[in-house]
Amino acid sequence: MEEEVRCVACGAPFNDPVLLPCLHALCRQCACAAQRPVHALLAEPAPGASGAAASHEQEPPDGGDSDKASVYSETDSGVVVASRPASCVPSPEASGACEGGEGGAGTTQQGIRCPVCLKVSPLGAGGAAELPRHNAMARIIARQRGGDPPPAEAPQGPAAAAGAATLPPCQLCEGPPRPASTECSQCRVLYCGPCLASCHPARGPLAAHTLGPVTPLEGPAGQWAGEVCAAHGERPTLYCLLCRWWGCGECGPRHGQQGGHDLQPLDNLAKTHKAELSESLQQLSGRAKSAHSQITNLKTFQDRVNAHCDSLAGEVEKQCTELLEAVQQARTRLLAQLAAEREATTKIYREEAATCTRRLHKTTGLIQFCIEAIKEPDPAAFMTLGPQLIGRVSDLDLEWDKDIPSACNPRLSPYIDLDLDHKGVLRTLNTFNFIRMKPPGAPEFLTEECVGENNSITATWSPHPTTRVSGYALEIDDGDGEFKEVHRGPETLCTVEGLHFNMVYHLRVRAYNISGVSPYSAPVAIRTSATAWFSLDRTLSHPECRLVGGGAGVTCESYQHRTALASVGFSRGRHYWQFTVESYDANADVVFGVARASVDKEHMLGNDVHGWAMYIDHQRSWFLHGAAHHGRCEGGVAVGTTVGVLLDLTHGTLTFYVNEEQQGDVAFTDLTGLLYPAVSVNRNVTVTLHTALDPPHSDYDSQSDT
Repeated sequence: MEEEVRCVACGAPFNDPVLLPCLHALCRQCACAAQRPVHALLAEPAPGASGAAASHEQEPPDGGDSDKASVYSETDSGVVVASRPASCVPSPEASGACEGGEGGAGTTQQGIRCPVCLKVSPLGAGGAAELPRHNAMARIIARQRGGDPPPAEAPQGPAAAAGAATLPPCQLCEGPPRPASTECSQCRVLYCGPCLASCHPARGPLAAHTLGPVTPLEGPAGQWAGEVCAAHGERPTLYCLLCRWWGCGECGPRHGQQGGHDLQPLDNLAKTHKAELSESLQQLSGRAKSAHSQITNLKTFQDRVNAHCDSLAGEVEKQCTELLEAVQQARTRLLAQLAAEREATTKIYREEAATCTRRLHKTTGLIQFCIEAIKEPDPAAFMTLGPQLIGRVSDLDLEWDKDIPSACNPRLSPYIDLDLDHKGVLRTLNTFNFIRMKPPGAPEFLTEECVGENNSITATWSPHPTTRVSGYALEIDDGDGEFKEVHRGPETLCTVEGLHFNMVYHLRVRAYNISGVSPYSAPVAIRTSATAWFSLDRTLSHPECRLVGGGAGVTCESYQHRTALASVGFSRGRHYWQFTVESYDANADVVFGVARASVDKEHMLGNDVHGWAMYIDHQRSWFLHGAAHHGRCEGGVAVGTTVGVLLDLTHGTLTFYVNEEQQGDVAFTDLTGLLYPAVSVNRNVTVTLHTALDPPHSDYDSQSDT
């Protein structure tokens, strides 16, 4: 609280603080240096009020309105002065002036301009040297420095002789205050023993408060050490709300006779103001705690920023190393390509030169021979060679035109057909820079690629074109109005499986990066298939079950019944499927029904509590669940027979059909949960599965129609 105990005039901690008439504080030496004749203070322009007020936020306790109500003009001089407490008015007998001041004994009245509120206040005959000491400020400074509070100015009058209470009063007593014995350093409240036990119990948040003994308000001789009445030297007991005056009981009636003054008991009023201040401090303390938390967060953010910058620096090194490696690889590749092109081109020219050299040797030999033949003097002898030589020379000349390229042949060039341009790469490299991260924009669904298939849906979306994305969060709503997250990651495609058939699902997606999250995209609605397409699943079937036709049929390699389950389970809706008996031994039972994924596949379907089935031979059928059978019904199966299974989870029933006719009554009721189509066969039976069929008309349909 250094700013609160610093003098506005000198900027140093208060040294012997005095109380100005406007209730602001100055060092006594600063007050003496600031006093001047009143007419001089009024003649000079006041400093900037806004700047002075902004430099020190210490304001009078009652605010501006009460101060305006108590101003008056003194001796028609135009000096606006706040009414001063009686203790602030110097006694006429006060002598001595401030050292270097203009004194108070002359005819010129001295005054002082408060550097906080800029008000001009006249001083008494003693000048600023006689201003009363600011005892409250002096005690606060002493407690801050860890020393004993300075003694108060010795009171004048009867109180000095009679002595007063040595301890300050309790601030929370309802009746006459008892002497306080304990002070709370956090609450800044004085408690007597009973009030401490009832108002400040040592539990909860109050247990952490620091309690200490009360500093006795007594001087060296045991007299009252607080403020005293200026007229009688007694401890003040009354306070005027209008002019902020305090005095003793003897001064009160005389002060109240002036009219319009509101006198209140000083102890009760101080207690009320302290309680109000404590309540305000609680709110301000909460703000201080929030500020402390904010500072902690800011320091944490600084550490995170440093860590992130270190990470980015490492990423810069990594990516630049990758670029350098890519440039080095491009250099090696280009040089290798150039060397190969050089070798291929020079090889062509070497071969051309060798061919030309051989032809040249042949040509020069023929030319030399022809020259020698021309020298032959005998015409008859020459004619034995001349016609042949003419033909050979003509043929050789044609061969030169045909096979040997001339020097001006455009096919021959001292250059290769290659060039190098790195400007495009340089332009790209010059754009290599940091990306200013910000929360991404909302992604957008590609509606033409969002489809439903069977009991699954596939959603595809694209990112916002101008933002950088770390990942996406996909949410789905099945109609209850509450979205649930089903995918989180960098992918822009997601397939959600295990949904209900013939249901409309609403999906929305949003993107995120280290800077935040995007708004949600516009939702998209996708419907699953109205009917179920499925097959028998190898992973959900017994290993001895041999699936045929990609799961469209099943037989078994064992004489014992083994169970096979379909790839899709149902938990709501009406679903119907059929099996066709492809091969059948009259001694075999075929078992059709539904089961949970935990069914025992080693045994016939229905022999445990996880399967509900109908087993049927060539004459009759029974319903089987939990190894208990019921509902015997005449009529069996043969090769080519179709057996239908109707699972109605809307009503929780299971019904069987043989050749499109209902086999007995409703086999099972009260079915719930996730159920899979199932069948049990042995090596004597082969069946084929047919799905996506319209369910037959049932008794529940008739009830619904009526």
